[in-house]
Amino acid sequence: HTMFDTALGMEPGQTLPSTVIVSQESKKRYPPPVKYVKIAAVICLEAYLLDLFSPHLGDAALREVPTLSLAYVGDGVYELLARGHVLQKGTAKAALLHRRTVALTRAAAQAEAALTLQPMPDSEERGVLQRGRNAKPHSAPRHATAGQYALATALEALFGWLFLAGGQARLGQLWEAVLRCLEKS
Repeated sequence: HTMFDTALGMEPGQTLPSTVIVSQESKKRYPPPVKYVKIAAVICLEAYLLDLFSPHLGDAALREVPTLSLAYVGDGVYELLARGHVLQKGTAKAALLHRRTVALTRAAAQAEAALTLQPMPDSEERGVLQRGRNAKPHSAPRHATAGQYALATALEALFGWLFLAGGQARLGQLWEAVLRCLEKS
């Protein structure tokens, strides 16, 4: 099976059914050979992106990922969530968007959020937070204390762990809690 076949739930060599076309508008816009390919390509791309942005490491593999690597992944996840949130608030010049994102992603803000979340996570999540807090990074930002940086690393490790474990729903819950915390301050 190719990714294309799998995305459409088809067997290799099977032709696309005419029911793939959903509207009269698409029938007018695309001649028969193009419309099937275009719609199938969109379905295929969507399935690919969902798979790409939803990694699922097994428990054993996840336990092998070093804590600072979890924080590295979590930093990217947290950054994307922050950028998405900033854009949801409205578009602006890039410099203003950047300043708003930095306000959410700076170590002091992440540390404040981590403190708010600490009674919230389950025992496995508490373990990841503890590992992240105890990790020994090689550097620290200029505008944060060592304690803030440790808490920020803990939060990023938790976000990375949840992302790699396929816990997108839980990530969403924690992100909402982070936003509630940061919007109060």
